[in-house]
Amino acid sequence: ILNQNREDIVISKVKAIVKNKNYTDSAIDFIKDIMEISKKFQQKIISKQQ
Repeated sequence: ILNQNREDIVISKVKAIVKNKNYTDSAIDFIKDIMEISKKFQQKIISKQQ
């Protein structure tokens, strides 16, 4: 449930960034958040495989 909330937060952040169309600073945060989620997702998959 916690991970789902984190993903929802990022999705809402992404929507806000797109609405604001302020990509200069926001794009960096946007990419960081996506990298963080993909890392967590990969860890989840790896832990399920073991």
